[in-house]
Amino acid sequence: MGRSSSRHARDGGGDGPSGGGRGLSRALALTLASALVWGVAHVVTGRRIAGSLLLALWAAIAAALAAAATVYRSDLLHLAVQPDVVQRVAAALVAFGVLWILVVIRSYQILRPLGMSISAKTLGAASVAVMCFAVGVPVAWSAHSTYVYRDALTSIFRTGSENGKKVDTEDPFNGQARVNILLLGGDAAADRTGVRTDSMTLASVDTETGDTVLLSLPRNLERFQMPPGPARDRFPYGFTGDGPLNPGLLNEVYEYAEQHPDVVPGVPKNHRGPELLKATIAGYRKLGGKEALWYGRSRTNSSDYVRMGRQKCLMRAIAEQADPQTVLTSFDKLAAAAKRTLATDIPQELLPALVKLSNKVKDGAGIRSLQFVPPLIYTGNPDFKLIRKLASEAVNSDPRAVSASGSPSASPSGPESPSSGSPGTSSSPKPDTKPVSLEDSCP
Repeated sequence: MGRSSSRHARDGGGDGPSGGGRGLSRALALTLASALVWGVAHVVTGRRIAGSLLLALWAAIAAALAAAATVYRSDLLHLAVQPDVVQRVAAALVAFGVLWILVVIRSYQILRPLGMSISAKTLGAASVAVMCFAVGVPVAWSAHSTYVYRDALTSIFRTGSENGKKVDTEDPFNGQARVNILLLGGDAAADRTGVRTDSMTLASVDTETGDTVLLSLPRNLERFQMPPGPARDRFPYGFTGDGPLNPGLLNEVYEYAEQHPDVVPGVPKNHRGPELLKATIAGYRKLGGKEALWYGRSRTNSSDYVRMGRQKCLMRAIAEQADPQTVLTSFDKLAAAAKRTLATDIPQELLPALVKLSNKVKDGAGIRSLQFVPPLIYTGNPDFKLIRKLASEAVNSDPRAVSASGSPSASPSGPESPSSGSPGTSSSPKPDTKPVSLEDSCP
């Protein structure tokens, strides 16, 4: 019975040209059905065992994808930052695509009528090629994007064994109540020499709740105290720079370390600056990427300190608006840009825990900001004891105990004058000594 039905299908269900035409149409229709649901062609032609196996495999793949997208969605985020897992996914996608194309081709082979004319054979082959292209291109794009993602992931984040930072995956934060991440923004470009870190923010994140405090340091802080070791031996009274062109501002520490490896012995080039800075610093408008960069960098009719506030609002907006759809639609460009512009010493093994923590930040945790700027801190003669005291109070205080003032969209102020933050200025407004809620202060 099985061979009879198979032969009937291949004969086209009738005699003569009209029967052959109907047979080709039927074969292509069933091939398309098999491309959508594996095994249909095999069942129709009497190959029930092979058809049942293909149907079962197709159902298992569909069920696994559905479960991953719904029940195990949070686990996917953890797996997505593990390069070995991503590599296996890329290989699996390639194998899946090849198998899918083979199913389409084999389905047509067992369905195509016998005795077709050359034109009918050409039409049939072209139609199957289009089907193979339709199923192969999305899978190939997915595999390529996965490879690009893994390449960006391994280029930006190194393993703990490479940078000497072993991570216990069972306790990634080593029992700490808070994790501190130093965020540096530099002005490096092809037409500029060196790097000046004009944006320096320490993000202190509660590892249980995700509540975050952003501590902002002005780029023009002077005589910043160096960490114990060679750096402090050279600058015992705070960083004073290297000659008249480098007067000793905080944003010069990065480049100084890169040019003077002896202050951070044993650290390779391009890592000396971050290493020394880490030790030193324990109305609505939709903006595109270029405009967002301008918003965070511009000081026109403004000041360093107003710009610092805008940068925190920009960080908050990115945290809130980043979503899978936005990332996927521009994935190749984002990955390429990330490889060119991002550098970090965060080990790959810490990424799953950080992804889990970032979900807490994104899902309603409070983000607060405290800026060490005039009139609170006079950058020409900073009170480091006060900075440490306020930072300690900020990260240990109740997240609800915040100031609602300090909007970065306030009227621009001019450059800092000698008296704007100096001691004894009676006309200065009372500065905020508590973290400012970004939800209340950002536009």
